[in-house]
Amino acid sequence: MKRKLEISELVFKVISYLLLTMFAVGCLYPFIYTISSAISGYVEVRDSTIVLFPKNTQFDAFKDVFNDNVFWNAYTNTLFLTFYGTLWEMLLSIFGAYALSKKRLLFRKTFNFFLVFTMWFSAGLVPQYLNYLATKRVFQGVGIYDDKWLVVIAMGMQAMNIILLRNAF
Repeated sequence: MKRKLEISELVFKVISYLLLTMFAVGCLYPFIYTISSAISGYVEVRDSTIVLFPKNTQFDAFKDVFNDNVFWNAYTNTLFLTFYGTLWEMLLSIFGAYALSKKRLLFRKTFNFFLVFTMWFSAGLVPQYLNYLATKRVFQGVGIYDDKWLVVIAMGMQAMNIILLRNAF
């Protein structure tokens, strides 16, 4: 049996649905605008005449991007970093998490504290960049000049992944 809503419940539901709908439209509008701008003509985009739907639909911008080797080079780098970075990061994280999961590991609590401490207090962007430069100099001394591999190796261990994996062992 369905019960009848009181006035306050009905008002709450109406206001909630209205606010949720406005929030959803606010979140979706930038994506719709971007797609409309991407497939609209150059003059319409330059003159800002696009509000919601595309005008003078054409796909010249997509043709230019897909025919440009810079796009495909960047996409290849993305796939390379995603694949090899994930493999490397998971390998190191699994090794670290397995070791930290064992009760007989000497200084286990200290290592766990340092792991959590790095999550609480991140050094920030500048020290991370300086560390990257120092690592780059070390790699160049060894003979590795490819920045892609440097980024993959720098992805090494993420504290959160080690903690999650540690609890799985």
